[in-house]
Amino acid sequence: MKILINHSNHPSSKWEGTQLHGWDKIVDLPFPDVSPELDTNDEKLRKLIIDNLDKILQIQRENPEDSIYIMLQGEFSYCYLLFQRLKEYSFKIAIPTTKRLVSENSDGSRTYRFEFIRWRIF
Repeated sequence: MKILINHSNHPSSKWEGTQLHGWDKIVDLPFPDVSPELDTNDEKLRKLIIDNLDKILQIQRENPEDSIYIMLQGEFSYCYLLFQRLKEYSFKIAIPTTKRLVSENSDGSRTYRFEFIRWRIF
């Protein structure tokens, strides 16, 4: 079974159908509120990373025969530090690729919409 752990502020219940294809199961792991005041060596940031890494590892332990992929999107320093830890455990990372569609509005403003294209795995 292919399981995607969606660690972002974008619940899979709001995804378009094409983004859901290819996954047997999607587990939403809500992204934490990361204060912009925290430094990379701050204990609170490290605790957020360890707590969520533990949740991901628990999902892996509960599904030992399955292929686990992680979608990680959110505050950049948290993502970078968690990404480093995930690679230590050889997790596969899934990145959604999108096409940015821009519409010009009559008032001169622009509306942006992102259309999912495919998953990039590494």
